[in-house]
Amino acid sequence: MERSEVEKRFDYLILHKRVIFCVLLIVLLMHGVVLGNFVQAVKSFFVSLGFFFGSWTCGFLVLITVRILFPKITTRRFFRVLSSIAILIIAFFGYLDCHDSSYLASRSSHCFGCLFAILSICELYYIEKSDEDSQTNAEAETDSDDDDAEYKESDMVYTNAQSLAIAKKIIEQSSVPAVKIKAKPLSEEVPFEQRVCSSRFGGIPYWESGETYPTSEDGEPLYLLAQINFAEVPNVPDFPTSGLLQIFIASGEDFGCSVNDEQTNWRVIFRKDFDPARAMSEESLRACGVKPCSDLVGSEFPLVREFELSFEPLQSPVNQSCYEFDDAYPKAVKTLKLRYYDKANYTSVFTNEANDVLWGDKTPYHQIGGYPNFTEDMDRPDGYVLLFQMDSDNGIMWGENKGLAHFLIPREDLLNLDFSNVFYTWDNVYL
Repeated sequence: MERSEVEKRFDYLILHKRVIFCVLLIVLLMHGVVLGNFVQAVKSFFVSLGFFFGSWTCGFLVLITVRILFPKITTRRFFRVLSSIAILIIAFFGYLDCHDSSYLASRSSHCFGCLFAILSICELYYIEKSDEDSQTNAEAETDSDDDDAEYKESDMVYTNAQSLAIAKKIIEQSSVPAVKIKAKPLSEEVPFEQRVCSSRFGGIPYWESGETYPTSEDGEPLYLLAQINFAEVPNVPDFPTSGLLQIFIASGEDFGCSVNDEQTNWRVIFRKDFDPARAMSEESLRACGVKPCSDLVGSEFPLVREFELSFEPLQSPVNQSCYEFDDAYPKAVKTLKLRYYDKANYTSVFTNEANDVLWGDKTPYHQIGGYPNFTEDMDRPDGYVLLFQMDSDNGIMWGENKGLAHFLIPREDLLNLDFSNVFYTWDNVYL
């Protein structure tokens, strides 16, 4: 980034002040000669050196104190403060000189020594800060290309190393057990009888004769979105270790989602007890009007075919789309003993590399338990945990922009296996 002309002039003044003060020193010596004699000039010179070292020592102690009390003070602000002090000192001695010119040489020496010491301290401070800034700039340039940078380094409140440390600490402190689901297109050669009780996305569900099949408010049979056999799922705290979870939704533009929590155009059913021997056949269910999502045409349903599922345990960290992140961020900063910045958003807190660490695996995230990944700001109910999340994937599309669907449930209801108060929503990626 190009530096402003003001910054360049400041740099010139600091880095070339030796030349400037050599000229002033000559002027001072000549001033002593003009006042009287060479002895007075030499005396002024040594008095100036004495004040220089004395002022430099005191000023260096002040510098250390200021840096401890105000670690974020900018170089230019620090320079302006000390320069203002020097100007006040010179103005004070100039005022006295107007009344008694006999001490003009010694007072000028005093002023010269103080001013020289102050600017020398500024130079030390400036060089040290410049080295730190150069190192930070080099790290940022190495971490990402300028063309792909989504933030301006001047706007960041932490260095890249600090931002990475905060991201890793958030993951360490917030991660909870969850299960990642991998979806693979199911071969049509697998008979329905063999997959009737298995975990699947889409297809014909497990259903028993005599049960009332779920329908939409228009009386149309709902389509199976997901069927989870918890006997096949790694154990997650508070989740059942057995049983069959079934999620049905209606076809159409909204995929059965409504503004209220009533399960009118979608349904969540949990079976504690089920047996393949009691399952209705595919032919019998089709005769009752039940259809798989593969029979639909166009974008009326998020699935285009049936998928078989596999599961693997994972540690799910909180992400920036969850309200819990607002507590995880200051906790991590406090643990790392860094300065806390209260931000409405985190664009100036986390660099691109830190965001990559926070969001982790970018593959489609179908998930049971853990923290949900919302693509838009989501005011989800307090106390609700993620029951099930379905991402967009090959053959799975929520809306036009690769959204996600979430089914959330109160933790107490989950423990009681009560699925009547599930909250269903899906959202698109914001463009």
